[in-house]
Order: sequence, then C-alpha cells, then structure tokens
Amino acid sequence: EIRILGEQGEILPDGERGEICIRGGGVMAGYIDDPAGTDQVLREGWMHTGDIGWVDPAGRLYVVDRIKDMIIRGGNNIYPAEVEAVLVEFHGVASAAVVGREHPIHGEEIVAVIEPVESGELDMQALQDHAARQLARNRLPREWAIVEALPLGPSRKVLKRELREQIRSGALPTSTRSLSGGSGRDPGQQNPPHDKE
Repeated sequence: EIRILGEQGEILPDGERGEICIRGGGVMAGYIDDPAGTDQVLREGWMHTGDIGWVDPAGRLYVVDRIKDMIIRGGNNIYPAEVEAVLVEFHGVASAAVVGREHPIHGEEIVAVIEPVESGELDMQALQDHAARQLARNRLPREWAIVEALPLGPSRKVLKRELREQIRSGALPTSTRSLSGGSGRDPGQQNPPHDKE
C-alpha cells in the first residue's frame, strides 16, 4: 500500500508531489539496535522512504528525488534530479550534480557541478542556453562549477553531501557567469566561501 504525504502529514491527491510512504507485510520491522532511527522512519504503521514522488490516476508511482537533496529557493521546491536530467542531455556533459547552498535572501541557491566528457572542451554558454530553453527560470542553476570527476560512493552514487561541503568551504569555487574550458582550471568570476552568509 502506498500513500503520498505532504509536509504536515496530510494525504495528497493523485498528481501532487510529496513523500512516498509504504506499508505492508514486506516492509521492514525496524533498524537493529536503533530505536530512534526506527521511530523516525516508521510512523503510525507507515514507512517514510525519504523519496519524493507522485501517483497518476492509473495508480502508477513516479519517483522524483530524495527529500534530503531537494532545494528550496525563494519558497519553491527544486528537485535536483529534474535539473540534472536536462544538463546531461547536453553533448559535452558526462555527468552533473545539482546541489543547494545557503543564501541570505533566497534561502538556498541552485549550484550545478558539471563533469565534462573526456574529449574536447565544454561550451558553458551553450550549456547554459540549453538549460534556459528546457527549465523554468526559477529552476535554472545560478552558480556553476566544473570538476574532472564527481565524487562517487561505493554504490556509484554522487556524494552530494561532500559537494555541498566543498562549495560551502570554498574548496570548490563556483561562478555566476559563463565558465570557459572543460577542466575547471578557468572558472571565471569565483565566489568566495559561503559559510558566513
């Protein structure tokens, strides 16, 4: 059994995005020796997956992103996976990760970290134009960084927490204007570390 719940725990209708919650005989009973973790995930008989999704009128479930990766910019929920899907369509992009960083006005700002393909240079202006054609204005990355390789965990998933920390500390400089080159050596106008904003 599946429910889509809103931020206040309310059941959402078909087509609205919220947290995917499940229950049934195959759902885990809890974490071993971790009652606090169990209580956080299992509430009122429902397992809170930490995934954002929605159900269509035919009952099909669509998984959008992880709640912990969602960016809230100016009151709008931004799902990084949707932005990343647009960025990796561009011919010069091997992989992309979109994360948020703290912003004093908007709450969070959208940062795109790009891993270019091995051969050739990445035309950042063309990539930004591509993104602008595909994404609503409030979903466009405002800051960009180029890396030789995105950090991956054992399961080959991008370590977004590591990227967020690198951006916050200034170890991974970002730019608010077009970047040149494909290696990240010329990141344009760099932003300072953001830990004091």
